[in-house]
Amino acid sequence: MKPENVAEETIHAYLLRVQEKLRDLPRAQVAEILTELRSHILDRASLANAGITAATVHQALDRLGPAEDLAEMYLTENLLETAGTTRSPWLVMRTLFRLALNSAWALGIFFVSLIGYLVAIGFLVCAVAKPLYPTHVGLWWNTQSHTPVGLGFIWPEPLEREVLGWWIIPVGLSLCGLMFFLTTRFARWNMRRMRRSRGAYSAKHGAGATWWSSARSLR
Repeated sequence: MKPENVAEETIHAYLLRVQEKLRDLPRAQVAEILTELRSHILDRASLANAGITAATVHQALDRLGPAEDLAEMYLTENLLETAGTTRSPWLVMRTLFRLALNSAWALGIFFVSLIGYLVAIGFLVCAVAKPLYPTHVGLWWNTQSHTPVGLGFIWPEPLEREVLGWWIIPVGLSLCGLMFFLTTRFARWNMRRMRRSRGAYSAKHGAGATWWSSARSLR
């Protein structure tokens, strides 16, 4: 097999591995990514005086890193871009979970956001459960110690009194919506910061410094 054919087969095999990992993305987006990668690989491989050979192609691919890692970067970048504008808590948490596997910053944001969404769900449950268990759901107050007992579903003691009554329904729904809104805004703001931080790292260290910066330089 001619050297140029070997080089072409090497590039083709690499791109196929990237394509396989990107199968969940839209076809047009995958095609654009593969075209950019192919052009980048050929540009890198042609920098050597020997021209494009199997050896120069391997060098270019080594700079990009494993195909699976590069594809994972594109998937994460796509999620970050989408989650930065979405109002879907599911997509926000999915993106943060993916990032949390490799980032302590993202891990912290994931847990804070998880607590925020759980609190919102708690308010929703109180509002929905009040008509079903009116004597057990609400905001409880100890009339002897004059201290709050808690908000939610309890078996009240004789000295514990529910102070919100049926107002727990509109209050719970309002607080649920507010917590969902604030938690989503908090998570999206941090994800935009993480995205800018990754871009700044790429610009500082140049393509090839890491698998992220290598691929990011293609965008």
